[in-house]
Amino acid sequence: MKLHLLFFFFLTTFVSWSQLEESIPVAAPAEFEFLHLDEEEELDSLMELDRKFPIYKIERDNYPTSYLMGTIHIVPSKYAPRVEILQSIFENVSQTYLEIGNLNNINPSYYLLGKKDRDFLSYFNPEQQDSIFAFAAKHASITKGMLKINNARFKPLMLQQLLVAPFASGDYSYDLALNNLCREKNIPVYGLEEIEAQLMILNGQDSLSTNKTMMEFMREPRKMEQQYKELLYHYFSRNIDKMEQYIRN
Repeated sequence: MKLHLLFFFFLTTFVSWSQLEESIPVAAPAEFEFLHLDEEEELDSLMELDRKFPIYKIERDNYPTSYLMGTIHIVPSKYAPRVEILQSIFENVSQTYLEIGNLNNINPSYYLLGKKDRDFLSYFNPEQQDSIFAFAAKHASITKGMLKINNARFKPLMLQQLLVAPFASGDYSYDLALNNLCREKNIPVYGLEEIEAQLMILNGQDSLSTNKTMMEFMREPRKMEQQYKELLYHYFSRNIDKMEQYIRN
């Protein structure tokens, strides 16, 4: 379950900025203890955090100064500090590295079902499929007919994302925002990985893992929602130790 959550919301993006003349004050990771509040209080309490980017300066003799920043891919926009506040330092940036480069030119076929791929529903028996249809209609506003149509078109990972989204949703992408900021300033953007390699791993899940993960999620969908909120707390409070514990547990 945690593996899927990490893919959806925590594939960390590393950004390296070289030859910067302006330094950025870097705050030490804050101590933070997750507060188990009611849902609305819990969400609103995110606004009380001193939300800043976890950004670190890297210096070495005879090498250009670089900066390393971690991001969550997708976050709720009302909680997200905007990358535009970093505009001034990009005046002296020579190149930027994201986890995946070329975000504006991702081939849609990567997400489409191929001839050798198994479709999403084939991982489940008829009784489990009925549970998925009911869950999709209730929580994701996806009818049985819509799900069957998409089942014949998209890879299983895309269907899983559609069903998970209502419980851990976000609408602001740091990856795209940084990519677009660099495009505006004609700064080259490179990728540390290729999207094909990532999707090959994630789309290659065995049938037992796919079945187990989806069934566990449908039994306790609020558990993923809680995990997502917990991750947001650790990220926005810049608590690197807590994030590491979160990944390992």
